[in-house]
Amino acid sequence: MKTLRDYVLSGLIMPMLIFCGSVNADPRIAILDFELIDITSLPNTPKELIRTASIKPLLEQALHQEGDYDVVQIDPNTQKVANSGQSYLFRFHDIAAKLGDPLDADWIIVGQHSKPSHLISYLMVNLVNVKTGNLEARYAIELKGTHAKVTKRGVIRLAMEIIDTIINSPALVTESIPFAFKNTRFEPVDFRGGLDVEVQEESSLSSFYNDALHEKMRAEDRYSWT
Repeated sequence: MKTLRDYVLSGLIMPMLIFCGSVNADPRIAILDFELIDITSLPNTPKELIRTASIKPLLEQALHQEGDYDVVQIDPNTQKVANSGQSYLFRFHDIAAKLGDPLDADWIIVGQHSKPSHLISYLMVNLVNVKTGNLEARYAIELKGTHAKVTKRGVIRLAMEIIDTIINSPALVTESIPFAFKNTRFEPVDFRGGLDVEVQEESSLSSFYNDALHEKMRAEDRYSWT
């Protein structure tokens, strides 16, 4: 029967705890150009086309500022070829996900700028899990007015909601666990008895790893907003 001291001395636990600080690679996010859906009496004006084109770079900037995310670029021509018609990529999540797969993206953001009236528009956004091809979340952010500040505030709010979804997604925790420790269980150990507490051979370390990871995230409090 091995003791916890044996595990420490054999270097199985301490390297794992050190590894907790580096195992969480920054999530990779691909953002498609937003599509303008303008059903007003005077649709697709140059002003609205420019405004819609500004949404993607504003969102990229907000994600960089509010969290540690690696935003990858999808070639506009690739998006244009894949988009068989208006709202096609917005409706078919698995097709959209394929655009992010060659870039090793974890998530892809598919958005529309929907304008039902001259004074109010909406950021309609889908967050798609590239690995599964499934829709993870859908957002609708109302923009009252056409001023640049209104658009920027709406995009920042959108970014915060996307970040909240990603950090609470089961996929984030799953991908953070080294392959060797996935699908395993670990029995709690009472450390008050010192390092000579006996550990069952069939026990594994993933729960211990998860607890350490969660404690680290709570201590850093990286994702708390008021």
